[in-house]
Amino acid sequence: MRTLIIICLSIITTFSCAQELMTIGEVFSFEVGDKFQYNVVPSSVPPAIDRFTITGKYYSESGDTVFYERYSNSYYTTVVYEPVPHLEYHLSVITDTVFYTNLDSLISFYDNRFQCEPYLYSCDTIIEYSTPLCNALINGYGTSSSNFEPTIYGKKYGQGLGWVLDYVSMFNIIMTEKRMFYYQKNGIDCGTPDTLLVSNTAIPGSDEMVSIFPNPASDYFNVKINTAERMLDYRIFNIYGALIDAGKWTQEVNRYNSAGLKPGIYIIEVMINKRTANYKLVVE
Repeated sequence: MRTLIIICLSIITTFSCAQELMTIGEVFSFEVGDKFQYNVVPSSVPPAIDRFTITGKYYSESGDTVFYERYSNSYYTTVVYEPVPHLEYHLSVITDTVFYTNLDSLISFYDNRFQCEPYLYSCDTIIEYSTPLCNALINGYGTSSSNFEPTIYGKKYGQGLGWVLDYVSMFNIIMTEKRMFYYQKNGIDCGTPDTLLVSNTAIPGSDEMVSIFPNPASDYFNVKINTAERMLDYRIFNIYGALIDAGKWTQEVNRYNSAGLKPGIYIIEVMINKRTANYKLVVE
């Protein structure tokens, strides 16, 4: 009987934990008009703010992948010492498309660091409600590489908020941390938004790293690189998140033979100088 009770308690505990561990669909549940803002800390780093607005939403035909179109109006600062010390602001305006698949799977499936690796000294699953984020349900993890002078890293996700915290620390000093400090969902605000208007010239080409035409495409499409750098890495995914092709484009205008692609929606991910953007392509 005692063994049976222990087994029952174990089952109940596991079930309870599973109930609080959210699915990918619950974490990345956005609506058009939702806004999210993040800052980079520690305070020794000059101000850097990422600001995103959801501008479009659609699903794959199977319903297991959701696509979000986003408008990003972000900035970072650098310290300039001449003629007198001051901050110089750099604006980045980008439109892109991100997608999330396996929506019914637990968030641990999306981010496998929830699962402890043998080389890690510790690994803690976090399930909590965040007061700064207006009582949002949070799932996350914290891991440590060793017990002696460890490198600690972790991530947290919020219900309907996506990721809300990403950090790395060494020797008890925060090396990098990106934290959500404001969001707006269904017209309701949580936190204080950053409303700074940055007057400096935007980073060249940051509004659209590339242009894709014709779109919709049939036998081919062109990719025009809008930045001074003429070499970019690309990856093409289908609507189910499967990688279709990858490579490099090195010309100002590059032609891609799309005759072999089945009709449907594709995501083209491009990366130039460690900046990444995603674009939607329709093949007819």
